[in-house]
Amino acid sequence: MENQNRFFDYTIDDKVYRFTRDPYPSDENLIPLNNSHIYINKFIKESFNETQKFISIEDDYGVLPTLLGSRSVSYSDSLYQEKALELNSVENNVEIESIDTLEGSIEAIPIVSCVKDLSYFKYILGCVSLFSDKVIIYGMDRNYTMLYTNIVKDFYQNIDFSRGWKRSRVTLASKPKIVDRVRENYYFSPVLEERLCNFPGSYAYNKPDLGSIAMMKYLKGQDIYGSTLDIGCGNGVLTFFVNKNFDIKESFLTDISKASIRSAKKNLEDFGNITILREFYSENIEKKFDNIFINPPFHHNRQTTRLTALNMFKDVKSKMDRNSKLFIVYNRHLNYTVNLKSQFSKVDIISKDPKFIVVRCSL
Repeated sequence: MENQNRFFDYTIDDKVYRFTRDPYPSDENLIPLNNSHIYINKFIKESFNETQKFISIEDDYGVLPTLLGSRSVSYSDSLYQEKALELNSVENNVEIESIDTLEGSIEAIPIVSCVKDLSYFKYILGCVSLFSDKVIIYGMDRNYTMLYTNIVKDFYQNIDFSRGWKRSRVTLASKPKIVDRVRENYYFSPVLEERLCNFPGSYAYNKPDLGSIAMMKYLKGQDIYGSTLDIGCGNGVLTFFVNKNFDIKESFLTDISKASIRSAKKNLEDFGNITILREFYSENIEKKFDNIFINPPFHHNRQTTRLTALNMFKDVKSKMDRNSKLFIVYNRHLNYTVNLKSQFSKVDIISKDPKFIVVRCSL
């Protein structure tokens, strides 16, 4: 049961832990702990001595590193996951160090969750195989599919797939193979008529994002000028588009993803009026903007939620004045229009196709 501090109680090995599903404690679709956490924690205790160090990679809410305590450091691409780890570790009186990159030498055995993006999963295995001769992979059976199994086989010679418990699975792999590592990907954007870069972990790694294409097709015939803010910028494609096609004085971009920020910096390096920040929404920007763009996600890793978008809409109002224009593109089935009309004085559907809707809002 959720209490007033937004934490849930779980008993593991006769010990009570308290975990939050920050940043969305009220969304019952999101689950901070599942059987794979319990099983991997048990497997580690039974298979390794107490002095062995681990690095937990992409655990959604920092549950596993919290369970492992001082034996673990943590890596996550997402600022959401870093915040959840901070809250959960403090609540359970443990100190967990977070590291900024996997591209280096780390004296620890990596523990990798089955992240949703297969290209990112390949990138992670490629990184960890350079500093550790072992890796542990875990996940629920519904997520740990043959696609992941085949990738593990591509990277490691010795693999034990035999461990399963209550629809969760743990794999211990060793002896890395010498294979090509996943690096940045370049794709051609037909709307931009440019090649753009995506680093592993950035959304739409292999191809143009369809929502951004829908937005750019509409903006092509508009008169955009002055300042712009791109919230949840991804690889910076929308800001690239407006700076290439319009007279833009300055552009700010934000995203919670390290990979997205890295991609946006690479793509926008030739523009001189760009500020790119890794932060929640636009909470630390104290400016008003002429034009604001949002292409909001509706997934929190493997789980779906509308709250990311709704929080973006609420936050962005403080960055607008009466002359500001807010452009939002979203999947038709999400139907954000009702929420937007409750917050903005004017909401116009300005473009739509079978999959996406583009709206323009003003105060």
